[in-house]
Amino acid sequence: MTTADLKARLDQLAQHLQRAEAKLKRQDIFSADHKIKALELQERYEALSRKVHAEIAEAEAHGHHVSDLERSVREWLDSLEMDMD
Repeated sequence: MTTADLKARLDQLAQHLQRAEAKLKRQDIFSADHKIKALELQERYEALSRKVHAEIAEAEAHGHHVSDLERSVREWLDSLEMDMD
């Protein structure tokens, strides 16, 4: 998996979240509590994405090649850390 593939996957996930949110709005069951949770999920996704990209850029700036597997593991580990906040 290349960086372009990873970005495509992240973009696909973002689009999926937007479609799900739009569907809930159309069904008029998107209460204030749901809006807050959806916003929190979107913010967490964006924060995680920024953090992973920054970590990888830092590692690559120091000459360390970051494989696609390592990228996936970093995302997973960072998501676990965010759950503990």
